[in-house]
Amino acid sequence: MNQSILYIGTYSRPIMMGTGELYRGKGNGIHSLLFSQGKGTFFSAPSVIPSVNPSFLHFSANRKYLYTVNESDAQTSSITAYGIKDGGKLYLLNWCQTGGASPCHICTDRQNRLLFSANYGGGSISVFSLRKDGSLGIRTDLVQHHGHGTNPMRQEGPHVHHVFLDEDDTILYASDLGLDVVNAYNVDYSTGTLTLIPDLCLHIQPGRGPRSMAVNPSGTYLYLTTEMGCTCIVYKKSGLTWKPIQEISTVPKDISCSNITAEASLSPDGSFLYVSNRGHDSIGVFSISKENGSLTPIQWISTQGKTPRSFCMDSGGNWLIAANQDSDTLSVFSRDTASGKLNFLHQEYAATPVCVRMYDPVNKS
Repeated sequence: MNQSILYIGTYSRPIMMGTGELYRGKGNGIHSLLFSQGKGTFFSAPSVIPSVNPSFLHFSANRKYLYTVNESDAQTSSITAYGIKDGGKLYLLNWCQTGGASPCHICTDRQNRLLFSANYGGGSISVFSLRKDGSLGIRTDLVQHHGHGTNPMRQEGPHVHHVFLDEDDTILYASDLGLDVVNAYNVDYSTGTLTLIPDLCLHIQPGRGPRSMAVNPSGTYLYLTTEMGCTCIVYKKSGLTWKPIQEISTVPKDISCSNITAEASLSPDGSFLYVSNRGHDSIGVFSISKENGSLTPIQWISTQGKTPRSFCMDSGGNWLIAANQDSDTLSVFSRDTASGKLNFLHQEYAATPVCVRMYDPVNKS
């Protein structure tokens, strides 16, 4: 039986949310559960590594290291690095302060030379060098965004929400929910610094609030969700620039509830896009055209809980696990790899789950 580990990032201390709400989480740090790939069930008592608000988790490309944000104010927000032993046990390497408030997303290059942090509250990007043992080196850059958007409640200032590198690891893209822009930066690996490339920045319709980004395996199409607009914008790459070709709602047209989007992720084979909706409390499933990369909605399925902030799939794409932040549950779905559709199976308790990531396989027996 194939076994995997589900790592669960939680809120463990009070945190001021982007909506202005003071949120009090019930978690204790990084929780983990064993997951059966054969049955789609959890079968171990959770283990916990104490940590302050590890609200986003990121694996290095070689899957040897796990990096987490520690979401707090500008003085105490940090990034923590862990090594992963055989069997998936985590051990602490070190941590470094971000210099910007409320880090919410991380990415690393494929050779694990640099780590980039999106600091939502600070409206900035932190860059760290990485050592050969996976630990954090020095902070090599801190890029501050400036300005505001049209929504006085959500866009009173810059709010960097997501960072990702292009397929060559040479350009960093950073979505700013507060400024309605995706900035593009040249990455200098010799100095660990970023330089803005104005001609490659993406400007979004005012008030939409760009959040999550996903790129298809060939690097041809970019899928950008807007948090307040509740849409996904599809871009096609033309040279070094991205050209918009479609914008589609992430929720059904006839919903009556308020909604904001959260995570977006492609299936392992790149044939389907999945988007979580908070308010509608659903996962939207979209097929991706092989001809032009456009999206077609094929399913909206309830997460059977409140506020699905995060979800993840196993490497084979057979299972999807959604984290319902405000109902303290993990919802397990089986996934039809041919049609892309999900089928709800069951739930497991988890204290304030805000990020879930699957590490597999642990072992075979």
